[in-house]
Amino acid sequence: MHNLRALCGVALLALTGAGAALAGPLDLPGQYSRGVDGGPVLIEQPGTGATLAIWSYRGRGEYDLAMARRDASGSWSDVVFLGRNDGLDQVTPAVAADSCGTVYVAYAVRETAQIHLTVVPPGGSEWTPPIPLTPLGQRRFAPALSVIGNRLVAAWRTFSGAIEIRHFPLFVPTAPLGINDGPDGIDPLGAGGGTDGVSSRE
Repeated sequence: MHNLRALCGVALLALTGAGAALAGPLDLPGQYSRGVDGGPVLIEQPGTGATLAIWSYRGRGEYDLAMARRDASGSWSDVVFLGRNDGLDQVTPAVAADSCGTVYVAYAVRETAQIHLTVVPPGGSEWTPPIPLTPLGQRRFAPALSVIGNRLVAAWRTFSGAIEIRHFPLFVPTAPLGINDGPDGIDPLGAGGGTDGVSSRE
């Protein structure tokens, strides 16, 4: 994509000003507890007619990510948890979806101050194993996500007040026989020497 670094700069305003992906309707999953859980983020999953609600669920002394799916008839599914009883707080989820129906969820882990990413594949109702977007020891919080073209753009804040922006290829589900027709998977920390961009704004 041409001039992607400039595109990330333009995306900064949208990312840092973004709130919930959808204005929260009054109809929320029965397991959501207002005043106890974190505020829900809702997003329409393209191509499915479904809406996903994702929030930080307070249970057994910690916050876990919770997700429920509302189908076209308005019925909510059972809740699927991420990080259940792991002794860590998964908080402040941010969501985005691509045109194929893949939903991306970034969140902060309070104890480590790392930003992690998990994916809900098209038509799926389970999380992929989360991967860190920031290294251990670099304290970050308040993630935001957007899909721009064929890239996933992520932003978060540093404790010094800066805003960092990274971009990654979109998720490509594994095809039968292990053959993929798309970009390489996410290499969030640049361990493979890729060219994923990073930008920082004070």
